[in-house]
Amino acid sequence: MRLPRAANDDWPGISIILSFDKVDSHSVSRHILLAYDELYSVEYFHCKLKPYWKRNALQIEELLIKAEVEYVLVRKKCHKFNEILRKELNDRDGTKYSKVAELAFRQCLSAHSIVQDVDGTLLMFSKENSSNYCMGTVDVIYPGAPFFLYFNPSLLKAQLEPFLNYAESTH
Repeated sequence: MRLPRAANDDWPGISIILSFDKVDSHSVSRHILLAYDELYSVEYFHCKLKPYWKRNALQIEELLIKAEVEYVLVRKKCHKFNEILRKELNDRDGTKYSKVAELAFRQCLSAHSIVQDVDGTLLMFSKENSSNYCMGTVDVIYPGAPFFLYFNPSLLKAQLEPFLNYAESTH
């Protein structure tokens, strides 16, 4: 591996071809498994922490096999959750609100990395994708807090834990 190098020097790439045969009125569905293997997700107080999914020494190959085996069940659970969320949002503010809120749900959740600290404590960091790649910043935690309070307060605690630990440290 040639490091360091410019981001556009030998860019990683991916492609896939899916055949749908003839197009008609019948619905056709396909799925692909796409993953990348982070060796470490964050460095926290000079400790490199692995992504949460690696907490039980799971390897990427095993994760993909598990994902494929559980695909149908997880998809059903997701559809059920989406139906409940959509109904709740529609009842509250109508269809337009529901459609935007469903997208915001996914965006809010996907902007985070979850890890376990060396003592097993769950930690969650927001990771900025564009600005200067900061993580765990108040400007992201604060507007997202109601989301996590509503859907999973333990994830808000996991966000506040590293922030408060850093605030009381001498680093």
